[in-house]
Amino acid sequence: MAKFQFPDPKDRSPNAPSIIAEKNQIIGLYNQEHSEDASYVTENVRTWFEEESIRQGWDKAHFAANQCLLTADVVLNKK
Repeated sequence: MAKFQFPDPKDRSPNAPSIIAEKNQIIGLYNQEHSEDASYVTENVRTWFEEESIRQGWDKAHFAANQCLLTADVVLNKK
């Protein structure tokens, strides 16, 4: 089984502050952290993924069907 890594909000830029986490990545990450083997994006999987997203530093996590839009508030510092 492939090792999944949580998307890093520090990899985002002002021009691309968001990333879409696909179903297979969400389920893969969930299964790596839990003893049960989820096959679907259930309410438990969604709740865990949203909470983990915030813990990982994302500002927003919004589910649409089986995908999740992760958004980081990226600020450009003026020099």
